Amino acid sequence: MRTRLLGKRAIALHGPAAGRFFYEAHHIHRHSALPEPVIDTLFARRAVHTLDGKRHRSHKSLFMHLLTGPDRVASLAAHVAREWERAVATERTPGAWSSSTRSRSC
Repeated sequence: MRTRLLGKRAIALHGPAAGRFFYEAHHIHRHSALPEPVIDTLFARRAVHTLDGKRHRSHKSLFMHLLTGPDRVASLAAHVAREWERAVATERTPGAWSSSTRSRSC
């Protein structure tokens, strides 16, 4: 379905065939797909979300082992929660908190 998102042309996909299409690497280009403010605030430069091809697969494989297995997601969530709490507790300058800086330090 063709539509607009934030004033730019976009295509919406749905259903099992769309999911398969999306995960076939040669159809999707991640590099430059995300707006700069999103990369700077939610992700980071060279994050797996912004890479294509071999670099994407290599970075993704580093993280996938953290999420496979019965207790892996709960363990990862607990670890991340502890690290965010530690980062917030050690913040010295109120109002100067940066999620991108903190996510890199965790």
